[in-house]
Amino acid sequence: MARRKKDMPTTATLRPFYRAGCRGQLTDAGRKTEAEAIRDTLSRNHDGKFGFRIYRVNYESDADFSRFVDVLTAHANFALDEHDTGDEIRHLLTWDIQDSEAELSGASTDQVRDLFKQWVDSVGGNRGSTRYAHCIYADAESINSVLTGDQPAERFLRSILHPTAFVKIIDGPWEAGVEQLGPEDFDNEEQMRKHNEGDEGYDPVEGCRKYEVGWMKVAACMVVTRAYQMMIDNGWHAYYVRPPAIQSN
Repeated sequence: MARRKKDMPTTATLRPFYRAGCRGQLTDAGRKTEAEAIRDTLSRNHDGKFGFRIYRVNYESDADFSRFVDVLTAHANFALDEHDTGDEIRHLLTWDIQDSEAELSGASTDQVRDLFKQWVDSVGGNRGSTRYAHCIYADAESINSVLTGDQPAERFLRSILHPTAFVKIIDGPWEAGVEQLGPEDFDNEEQMRKHNEGDEGYDPVEGCRKYEVGWMKVAACMVVTRAYQMMIDNGWHAYYVRPPAIQSN
């Protein structure tokens, strides 16, 4: 029997679920919240702020991109509201938007990664800080998903278990190359060939058959504070899920 509308879960009824489970609010054996963990890394950053640098590579609509940033900010503010210390760092959130159409229109994830690493070097960024290790790749797919998918006010189980709003986050340190090994490292030539060609048996993502492809999709509601905190001090590998899956934990 279909559930009546009045019986559907609401933000209020789901709030304890978000606090205890989805956001993993407590970290470090329960001693710090995600907001506190972020706050304690701000001294590493050149301007004392936090957030993901956004590279806009789609220029079909300025209005849509502006709304994309607004919705992403609303998701972040909702997450910060879940922390007693959220207000301590809210004013320090920055997206540091890069939107030079001449330079970025249609740029690939590899091209954006190179630009990001150049910026990190220019400010002497500490790659143990999430801000200098990862950035957001704003293409048409992610912009559209944030505009049409789960919204900050729609905090139902669906948006946690089956998110439809996501962004693409690039792993700055990732390298496309493969260490070339010899026959002594494999049981047969076929295994050696596949390894040296970067073929780990996965379906290709932008031509890459390795498990790690250098970026992932993260649910918009988790970008700040959950994902940002999880990626501190090289946490990418533990948090990573391979596209097209969406990380929503």
